[in-house]
Amino acid sequence: MKIFLDTASLKEIREASALGVVDGVTTNPTLLAKESGDPEAILIEICNTVDGPISAEVLATDADIVFHPKALVAGLWLAEREQADLVSIYAFLDCVTFWEKALLPGFGLLLSAIFPVWKINDPRSSVALASGGYILMRRSVWASLGGYEAIRSEMIDDLNTARLVKHSGHRIYVAATRDLLRTRMYSSFRGIWEGLRKNAFAAHRYSVPKMTLTAGAYLVCNLLPLLCMFFYGWRWSTSGAGLIAAERTALALSLAQYAVSAGMHFPLMVYLRVNPAYALLSPLAATLYAAICLDSMCRTLFGRGVSWKRREYGKPTAAPQG
Repeated sequence: MKIFLDTASLKEIREASALGVVDGVTTNPTLLAKESGDPEAILIEICNTVDGPISAEVLATDADIVFHPKALVAGLWLAEREQADLVSIYAFLDCVTFWEKALLPGFGLLLSAIFPVWKINDPRSSVALASGGYILMRRSVWASLGGYEAIRSEMIDDLNTARLVKHSGHRIYVAATRDLLRTRMYSSFRGIWEGLRKNAFAAHRYSVPKMTLTAGAYLVCNLLPLLCMFFYGWRWSTSGAGLIAAERTALALSLAQYAVSAGMHFPLMVYLRVNPAYALLSPLAATLYAAICLDSMCRTLFGRGVSWKRREYGKPTAAPQG
């Protein structure tokens, strides 16, 4: 068993070191801020005092995150257990209004499909993602990669932080929680639209084909079956002769696709403690997200840019990809 001090107090570290019972020190910006003096100088002095590993972490978060008192300890424990240089914990999403319950679980399902957790946590996979509400990084690793200066031009800082760390050969690890972190990202339909629009085109690396394919797939797989279901259902209920074989097949396929879509949303609704009946609105959510994607792409390409919290974001510094 090894003993590590979780502190930035030079007095405590020197006293414990004198007893010969300390194997190393873990610290972070919060602990360093409690001490008088320059944090850099304190870290150097800690390294000179302790003959063992020193771990200084950086915790990046958002203003709308509510922390459990043990959230930081949990992240440090995960980093030690997984030998990870970056740990990100997904905050539990509080959905209050109709639009939050109808739209946000579907967006969460999309993220989990594009960025599966098992691939993020697999060092052999290039898939990387982090949640901006909780990104705990080893300070030495982050500094060696250039810190925030290295991603200053990126629209989605949490995604690109994870990519930078993982693609540089370092281990990242993500986990989800219901208790350690909570957030309410948006409180209105307009807020949801603006928030998702800000990142949609950037998440596709400003690629018009990728963005068009995503929006088209959402419309074909969700809006088209819904329209077919209503049209052929209306025909069946009003036509005395019934439907021909091709129409019955189209209606059956539309109903099956609708059932599959709702079924995929159901587990996430349960996890988020949202009424499972909202899963029946999954085609609406997908159609609106397709519209958000197209809006994000068009505003970026035609110079209007996207907005978020009264800030305007113009065109990317690099030209959009074809």
